[in-house]
Order: sequence, then structure tokens, then C-alpha cells
Amino acid sequence: MATADRHDEDAELVQRALGSDAEAFGQLYERYRERVYRVAYHFVHNKADARDLAQEAFLRAYLSLATFQGRSRFSTWLLRIAS
Repeated sequence: MATADRHDEDAELVQRALGSDAEAFGQLYERYRERVYRVAYHFVHNKADARDLAQEAFLRAYLSLATFQGRSRFSTWLLRIAS
């Protein structure tokens, strides 16, 4: 998938998630869970702790989704939360 297409899809999923579409956020989770886990693992070098931190990052992203302004890619914003 082209980068621009993914960016557009992410923006649509974010808007749907903001409209209480849990499945949309679930798609974002599936799309980025491995990347978020890798970022977390980079910091803690422990699989269990990295899984916990990845879950925490997604929870924080979900709770803060309304603050996402779309000036960056969703993935950039999410990975910043994770780091």
C-alpha cells in the first residue's frame, strides 16, 4: 500500500474512531501493534514489559485521540506516545 493511501486510510479510521467506532480503532491497533511493540522493546529489552508498555501506549492514544490534529501522520503521533 502506498504511503499516501495509508495516511488517508489512517485519517479516515481516526475520524471513525472519534465517532465511537471501536472497530476503526481496532484496525489502527492491528496495523501498528508490532511497530509500537518494537519501539517499547527498544527501550526496555524485555518482552513482557514491552507488551505492557505497548498496551499503555494504545490506551493513552485512545484516550487522547481527540487531541490528534492530523498535522503529522497518525503513526508518527502514536509512536511518539509509545516512546
